Amino acid sequence: MLNKVIQKTVDYWTANDIIKEDDKDIYTYGLDLIFSTILNIMMVIITAGFMKQLPQTLAMLLIILPLQCCGGGYHAKTHLRCFLSMYIGWWIMMPLISYITPLIGTFIAFVSLIIVFTLAPVPHANVPMSIRRFNQMKVIVRYIALGGMIIGISLLWFRESSGVIGGSLIAGMGTVALSMIIAKVIYWWQGIRGLL
Repeated sequence: MLNKVIQKTVDYWTANDIIKEDDKDIYTYGLDLIFSTILNIMMVIITAGFMKQLPQTLAMLLIILPLQCCGGGYHAKTHLRCFLSMYIGWWIMMPLISYITPLIGTFIAFVSLIIVFTLAPVPHANVPMSIRRFNQMKVIVRYIALGGMIIGISLLWFRESSGVIGGSLIAGMGTVALSMIIAKVIYWWQGIRGLL
């Protein structure tokens, strides 16, 4: 059903000269990606609401979404795999957040920051980037990661009542760092297999 709505929208845009006929595939893909991402996020947020973990989830998403968008990382090949990796990852992370103490959180934050500073942005074959754009993304990602780390650690150490939010921010940073490592390993493995 969603595909039909997207297709009719793009057809309307083409028929009314809003977009060029040659660009139909790009807009169809873009709308499909936007809608599937929104649906994935909404499913996680709705589940978080039912599980009474909405503040933690929103804090995690607040750091994951901009870091992943600007810094890259693992990308599933289908929308279903993307949804499952996000949803299962959420189920794994939520119970772990309560175990993030100020000391453990500080360690995770610094390790994650080093990984993000070293690997991001992770290039992807479907998202070509000029050197200039790559360098811009690198700066943006570093600011986001540094800000997330400072806020997360501050909340863990100095605001005991907000510690779970700080832990959620740091868990989000750790999740993105892990995603970047997985993406690099996959690209490395594909390169090795291509040589064999």
